[in-house]
Amino acid sequence: MVRTGCRLDIRIGEGAGHLVVQATGDLSLRTVSELRDALLKAAAEQPRGLVCDLREVRATREALTILHVVADQVADWPASPLALVAGGRTLRYQLDRLGLRRRLPVVADLDAAAAALRQSP
Repeated sequence: MVRTGCRLDIRIGEGAGHLVVQATGDLSLRTVSELRDALLKAAAEQPRGLVCDLREVRATREALTILHVVADQVADWPASPLALVAGGRTLRYQLDRLGLRRRLPVVADLDAAAAALRQSP
């Protein structure tokens, strides 16, 4: 598959007791609303947890700030904690610099995300 440089594909699936929003492609200011809308739609279903899988995403720092907005809105559903999966060192570093680790679990894989959701209050 050839990517055009500003395409973001999003799939929503089920994990063990939680929903997984998996993004693939370029997360930029042009595509950030797609991720935001998918996460908020999934959270509105009030699952027991929500995982945002960013392992296949190339992201700008500016676009990643949308995760703060989503975290604020998902906090209104305390029974649906949110965890981020970021496999690459660069992406985890960007999330750290934005302070997202202080707000949400940021882990390397789906198993760790499921464990973090189970431990969430």
